[in-house]
Amino acid sequence: MTVPALRCIGLRARRSAALALVPLLGACVYQGIQQTALPPRLDYACRDDKLVQVARGTDAAMVRFEGRDVTLPRQASAAQEKYGNGEWTLYLDGEKAMLESSGRVVAGPCLATVALPEETRRRP
Repeated sequence: MTVPALRCIGLRARRSAALALVPLLGACVYQGIQQTALPPRLDYACRDDKLVQVARGTDAAMVRFEGRDVTLPRQASAAQEKYGNGEWTLYLDGEKAMLESSGRVVAGPCLATVALPEETRRRP
């Protein structure tokens, strides 16, 4: 008869231990990643007093550089936002930017002219 009683106590102890862990597990819940929030339009000041103006959409970016407007479709990139059309390539990484023409850096390194806010993004 003592064996079922021990089994019962063991079950109660396991339940109590599991319930005690619930608040601790709540602290382990994924809270998201802090990322720089890029506004849809932003100016970047670059070395040699160059200015790159960028207006971003969901599928493309419009870039104004040295009086020329270029629309660049969004491209796949693992680390940052990348836009390009074969001749021009724009890289955006938070407050940093770089613009290439025919594989040559024409503006960079560049920094946003205003402080950028951060937001928490959750994984889908």
